[in-house]
Amino acid sequence: MADKYGMNILSDQSPYYISYIDENFQRIIDIAASQEDRGWNRVYKFKHEKLPIDLSEQILSLIPCSSKLELNVNRVSLFVSQPGLYYRPHKDGLDRRFGINYPVIIRDNLCITSRYDDSIADNKLIDTMNGTSREVEGIEKDQAIPVMSVSFSPGNPVLFNTDIFHNWDNTQSSNIRVILTLRSINPNITFADAKRILTEK
Repeated sequence: MADKYGMNILSDQSPYYISYIDENFQRIIDIAASQEDRGWNRVYKFKHEKLPIDLSEQILSLIPCSSKLELNVNRVSLFVSQPGLYYRPHKDGLDRRFGINYPVIIRDNLCITSRYDDSIADNKLIDTMNGTSREVEGIEKDQAIPVMSVSFSPGNPVLFNTDIFHNWDNTQSSNIRVILTLRSINPNITFADAKRILTEK
């Protein structure tokens, strides 16, 4: 694998996210989608499904700068969500700084991801979900004002700042949604670091 990739950015919404072109996109999606026969349409509400290690290794071998980003082979996962769901504001993991998302199935533009500044957590309890997330308790849907919102499209990966509070709202959709998510083992690699690594030529 080449040490440098020099990806082409499609949309730069730093520090929240960037979407970019990956020449291996369809190959990665095909590997992830091979798990569909495990019954995604029977998933109740939401499922975090870790891929088998052989498929994880195949996918990471196709990810640009995987070794520099220190992507975790044991955390190559699918987020499978049924239509009509909402997930509260949170930051991913206890100390993760970035993630990479590949849309496996997005059939409409009705799922909205919103970002919030840290004041959303003022005087609120944070649920650590047994070490897997940092989630703001006691905020009703539409109670807080986001600093930005976006509907992600199929066709391109997204470098995502997981260290900013965000939610997702799929309550208006009637379609299942499946996202391949990748995380680093190194909490010292920030969103800005990951962007630099992916774009250096």
